[in-house]
Amino acid sequence: YGKLKLYHEIVQHHMNTHSYHKIIKACKKYGTHVPQLWIQTLSYFANLSEICEEEIIQILEHIERNNLLPPLMVIQILSQNSNKPLSVVKDYIVRALKNEQNIIFSNEEEIGRYQHDTQVMREEIERLQTQ
Repeated sequence: YGKLKLYHEIVQHHMNTHSYHKIIKACKKYGTHVPQLWIQTLSYFANLSEICEEEIIQILEHIERNNLLPPLMVIQILSQNSNKPLSVVKDYIVRALKNEQNIIFSNEEEIGRYQHDTQVMREEIERLQTQ
């Protein structure tokens, strides 16, 4: 499968054998070529009856680091199984919200600068037209 670049099949094989460590290892090895492997793996662990907190945390770290999914989609995937406790995604959600807050803050600062620059330009245009 590796030589044929059938990375989804490699991960699926490990999922069929419930080799959690090998699933994560395959995603780390082939996930740079096919980022969707991480999403497939997250869905797999989300649907398991076991908690698998350590594996989900590893997957979420990689998804966050490479910006593979928006936080809302991650929450929707993990909410498919009511057996998953909120603690599994709590840190991820907090980091995502902080990141979004920082983006909003920087956008507001940029908007303020643009408004100021626009006002200065309007005053300059007005000055040039009247003098």
